[in-house]
Amino acid sequence: MVMALAVLVTSAGLFMFYLQATCERVLRREFERDYSQALVKSVRLEFLHVRNRLEQQSQPVNHAGMRPSLQADFRALTFLMKQTKSPSLRRSVEVFLLRGYFRCLLLSLAVVPLMNLGERAALSKLSRILEHFSNELGQRWGELGTASQTP
Repeated sequence: MVMALAVLVTSAGLFMFYLQATCERVLRREFERDYSQALVKSVRLEFLHVRNRLEQQSQPVNHAGMRPSLQADFRALTFLMKQTKSPSLRRSVEVFLLRGYFRCLLLSLAVVPLMNLGERAALSKLSRILEHFSNELGQRWGELGTASQTP
């Protein structure tokens, strides 16, 4: 029983490590344009405001207030991405991995305050993922010839 539990915990840890490494590599991808500013204004997303608050504050972060806005942005961006079909399968796999990583990080925010770990780092990663989604969405609209239209 103990051996099975040790194998399960080790496997889960390795899975999370590889998921994080793969997602960090995907997040390093550069886009030809920064679509996030335009998308934040047109859809009224808040993840850039969250990131600015994280960079400006030196006091402890109130993650309870930031988490719902990041969740709402995630729902809005995933809805818009589902409505916009992309011809590239590779990007859809990347988006699928990033969605899973986002959900894992969001769940980890429940544990982070209890263990005195870096709340800022988790919130910063969440906002980076949302920025990647907005840039991905803007690029998809550009590929489809609808970049000039507002969402």
